[in-house]
Amino acid sequence: LLSLQLMFTQFSAAAIATNRCPDGYKRRILWIRGKQAREVCCRFVECNPGYYVRTCDEDYGWDRCEKCPDKTFIFDKTNSTNAHPCPKFECPR
Repeated sequence: LLSLQLMFTQFSAAAIATNRCPDGYKRRILWIRGKQAREVCCRFVECNPGYYVRTCDEDYGWDRCEKCPDKTFIFDKTNSTNAHPCPKFECPR
């Protein structure tokens, strides 16, 4: 277990030092009150229609697919590279 932790620590340090994330991860900049707080690497996900990407907020966390809230929907697949909220739809009267 210790060697696995050490390997992960070295892996994390190398990724941060080169300002890149390893394959399968998406680099994100987190903002707090309009200022850049820090950079994180988030595990890449692909979401089916009706789900949006909830982005991670910790280094080496996972983005998640979450169901669109009521009265919203995404008709296409989305992924960590193309993450956006579910648009609101209302039937015309």
